Amino acid sequence: MKKARFVITEKFSHSPAEVDVTPVMNLFCILIPFLLLTAVFAQTVVIDITLPKEGVGQPAQLQQESLPDMLKFVMINISENKIQIATNKRIYPPIPIKDWENDVGLSKFERHLQDIVAEYPKQKDVVLISPDKTTYATLIRLMDICIATGLGNISLSGPQRGESVSQSPPNKP
Repeated sequence: MKKARFVITEKFSHSPAEVDVTPVMNLFCILIPFLLLTAVFAQTVVIDITLPKEGVGQPAQLQQESLPDMLKFVMINISENKIQIATNKRIYPPIPIKDWENDVGLSKFERHLQDIVAEYPKQKDVVLISPDKTTYATLIRLMDICIATGLGNISLSGPQRGESVSQSPPNKP
């Protein structure tokens, strides 16, 4: 018996391997612009604040008492048939909406705001309380009058359920 011998005559060739990077480059050419376009870049906002030093200043209650020319609030309540201005010291008579067409209501409204600004010159804040059905034009008209009279810091609010300015008595100072 003869033994079979297997002889490997071929030697492994060590030729350099080729790597095809074209698909990878195509992927990056598409992926990088996509990632750059969808990225949310952080916006840095600088707010300058000066905090009071410890022990300097007055308590809040004393500061409020030393500013008699400021009101706690000025509210303009817009309802379906009237507009009424109220402050923590006084409730002005309501102005019917029907008077707004002939500008009588506008002049009354402006006069009331001018009275408030004349009596409290540092007052700049006002809150407009309007129902959902209030037109955009009405709000803009009221805001323009507020700004013209000097009440430029305007906040918008919706009505609270079951309450209106005319139902709540003013706070006694």
